[in-house]
Amino acid sequence: MYSTTGLTRDQIVDLCAIIRHSRLSVRRPWPSKLGLFGSVRVALIYLRRNRA
Repeated sequence: MYSTTGLTRDQIVDLCAIIRHSRLSVRRPWPSKLGLFGSVRVALIYLRRNRA
């Protein structure tokens, strides 16, 4: 996973914990398809590959 995102799995899990903690009061009316971990991973891949 490091080669695609630039972060290890443990670092991504820590980042997800920070995001989840900061967004506790915000609720969505629908479930996310990717989930938090998948969404963070996709965002990191896009940032690392400099996709627009």
